[in-house]
Amino acid sequence: MVEARDPAVGLNGDPIARQLRELVMRTPVLMERAFLAAQKGTRDLAALLAEETGDTMAATVAADAPGRAERAFALVEHGLGDYARKA
Repeated sequence: MVEARDPAVGLNGDPIARQLRELVMRTPVLMERAFLAAQKGTRDLAALLAEETGDTMAATVAADAPGRAERAFALVEHGLGDYARKA
């Protein structure tokens, strides 16, 4: 995705690709559809990996790794807020 400058990772310099991504991010119903599509892709990838390797747990973790990385980068970008704050 990075090498192909996929708009999903925010590296595409094409103005139309950036505008489309921004439109999706600002529109709740489009964000929901994008989220559902990403979930389906993750499930499909996990099923394929499990079929190939026979290891369902590792396949599920590997398929969700990009989502986990995205959430981690969002934490870093926007601050940790109350994460791990002592009571």
